[in-house]
Parts: sequence; structure tokens; C-alpha cells
Amino acid sequence: RPPEPVPLVDDFVPTRKARGNDRQQQAKKDTGGSVLVVGIGSLLTQLANCCKPAPPDVILGFVTRGKGVSIHRNDCSNFRNMASGSPERVIDVTWDAAKIAGSGNIGAAIAAIYPVDVTIEAADRQGLLRDISEVFTKEKMNVIGVQSQSVKDGRGGTAWMTFTVEVAQAGRLRQVLAVVAEVPGVRSARRR
Repeated sequence: RPPEPVPLVDDFVPTRKARGNDRQQQAKKDTGGSVLVVGIGSLLTQLANCCKPAPPDVILGFVTRGKGVSIHRNDCSNFRNMASGSPERVIDVTWDAAKIAGSGNIGAAIAAIYPVDVTIEAADRQGLLRDISEVFTKEKMNVIGVQSQSVKDGRGGTAWMTFTVEVAQAGRLRQVLAVVAEVPGVRSARRR
């Protein structure tokens, strides 16, 4: 039997198209570069999935093994646990204002987009998910994930929802959560 031919780079065909437009995809790629490590030039950084920091959150860095610096919110419980075990691996970091605001070039600036989790507790009712989603739509906040659970209880039923939304500034998220809190039946709406 003859050996199988070695595939060339040109022989590969993409199996799926990227979602979103090129600007969104580029902004997602650039997100890690919007953090500056204080006193050091360029280091590999990644935003922690546990607390999902976004500007203008107060942030700290934790030097990982093999993955560069993991960026956490200063109120992150995972960060506190890691820092208490290895305080020598904690470093100061700050948001790079130029990257957050955009490229500064003439034309369309690319603002970094950050995924943030939002937790909502509400009295369960028909149309609740639709009404909350409608708020995010009207506020032009892209929802990229939803988890929902409903339990019957002494209050007629409670729904817990976690929305993952894309934000450029955490301050904008606070405004949107105030609007979500006004949806009938919502007991609390907060960032996770």
C-alpha cells in the first residue's frame, strides 16, 4: 500500500465561518493587550474567567506557570486564594487607556470588548426571559450566553439567570443593570 500524501496548507478548507464581523473579532483578539504590567514592558496577559474583569475595574495580576499573567478583579475570591498561597506571584497591573479607548487612528477605532457575567434573581413568570432579553437588546448590549433555572418555592417560584454580555466599560453595565432591575418580578440584578 502506498503512503498517504502529506496534506498541504492549501488543501485545508475552513469548516465553519467566524461569527460576528471583523471588527468584533479583532477587538476580542486585542482584549488581552489592553492591560499594562506596571514596571515591565510587554508580557503575555489573559483575563481571568472566574471574575471576568472589564474597565474600569480595579485589577491585579497573578503570574501563572506557562500562561503569562492572569488578570483578576481585586475582589475576586479565586485571586485572594491564590495570592494567599503565593504572594510573591502577585504583580501590579493597570488598564491601558489607549487600547481601551481605541486605536487612535483616523477612522473607526476598535474598542476592546469584554465578556461579563450578570446574575439575575426574579419571581418566575411567563415571558420573564423575553422581557430581560429585550432590555439588553434595547440597550444595545450583546448577549453571548444564557443559563436559566427555575424552582417552585413558597413565593410561587424563583428564577435564577446568568447572562454573559459583551461590554466595553463596566460603568455602562451598571446603567443597564439598573434598567433590568425595573423589569416586573426582578428581585436582584448584579454582576457576578
